[in-house]
Amino acid sequence: MNINYEKMIGCYNEFEKVINDIIENIKSIKNVVNSLDSSELWRGKAYNNFKTKINKLCAAASLYCEEIRTLFKKILSTIESYKQVDKMVIEKLSNAGF
Repeated sequence: MNINYEKMIGCYNEFEKVINDIIENIKSIKNVVNSLDSSELWRGKAYNNFKTKINKLCAAASLYCEEIRTLFKKILSTIESYKQVDKMVIEKLSNAGF
């Protein structure tokens, strides 16, 4: 399987889309849990405990996704650097008559 820069950037774009979808789902879950009416559905401290745990989980998951996004951005930056090096090498080879 040959992989070129376009395929690499396409993979990056797909990863970025997945991360964005995950973050949106996390926000949706958090919003649903935070909008529940505790007096109708829960007794005692159960709702507050559940809400606290969900909010912590959502925050941790969001941070994890941001770390992945940072890694992907570094990968994209590396791809762009490789493209520039390839371009310079091709130009120098072309100028040298190869």
